[in-house]
Amino acid sequence: MLATLWAELLKLEQIGRHDNFFELGGHSFLTIRMLDAIRGHFQQKLPLSTLFRYPTIAQLADVLDRPASCTLSSCWSPLVEIQPNGCKRPLFFVHPISGSILCYTELARALGPDQPFYGLQARGLDGEQEPAASIKEMAQQYLEALQRVQPEGPYLLGGWSMGGLIAFEIAQRLRGQGQEVALLALVDSRGYFSRACPADEDDTTLMVSFAQELEGYFAQNLAVSHADICHLRQEDQLRYIYEQARSHGLVSRETDPSLLHRLYRLYKANMQALSGYLPRAYPGKITLFLSAEQRMDLLEAPEDWESVASGGVERYVIPGNHFTLVREPQVQHLSDQLKACIDVLERV
Repeated sequence: MLATLWAELLKLEQIGRHDNFFELGGHSFLTIRMLDAIRGHFQQKLPLSTLFRYPTIAQLADVLDRPASCTLSSCWSPLVEIQPNGCKRPLFFVHPISGSILCYTELARALGPDQPFYGLQARGLDGEQEPAASIKEMAQQYLEALQRVQPEGPYLLGGWSMGGLIAFEIAQRLRGQGQEVALLALVDSRGYFSRACPADEDDTTLMVSFAQELEGYFAQNLAVSHADICHLRQEDQLRYIYEQARSHGLVSRETDPSLLHRLYRLYKANMQALSGYLPRAYPGKITLFLSAEQRMDLLEAPEDWESVASGGVERYVIPGNHFTLVREPQVQHLSDQLKACIDVLERV
């Protein structure tokens, strides 16, 4: 049954029992759909961390074959073990505006098996919990979760896009506890100080922004413009985006359209949280990784970080654009530079 599900989602004719879901091409949207399909077929709700621990058909089938009381679905946590093994100091990366940490799968793999890598995912991603209302609320939740893994510093923190701002707020709180933050890595987190936030604009503009995020994640032009959907109700706007995604093969006919509803709900909540956050003075250094090809809606404002970081800003330019720098092949450039920064800290 699992092999059939995977074959349908991944559009493959044959799946081997020891094939790895992520190595077969299981990206963010497919993973969410797969966990939904498992819940529908097996009546078992599995946390995302289960898939990282047991990423093959044989391993996951063994988990599903256990009695319900023995499965790993009892307690949701924002912390996901993407790569828990290795002898180095753990690296914690916070989700972007989508709320999902699946975008970090390739980065964790590129950093190598010796680098423990944890993702911090957003509450509300499963549609069963209310999203956090502010960056500060998220930071406190994630801080408590990561300190259950690593109670004392020095800490290695990071995040891509919006995740960089949340990591920044976590670092503020750790420094407030007297803890050392050895690395604060912001990946293409820029322009948030001065740009107008779509959360302040009309709902249709926000919906188009949501569609553009999907385009970026999946490298597909969904051809959704303001003029296409401005005359539609919100439910019909989402239906239009769903149909565009289906026509491009991003979702199948079997995918419940409610999946887009909950993803948009979380996206909107995160955008509103973003609009209400202004970084304050930080008594440390920021390591900033910028994409070489800028998005038009991100201002050239890396100097904004210099205005809040008393320890200065160390900048690196990574080939690619805002979305491709966390995907192959550009993610290798990001991982190499990030690894070099961590290696320097390990030698201190």
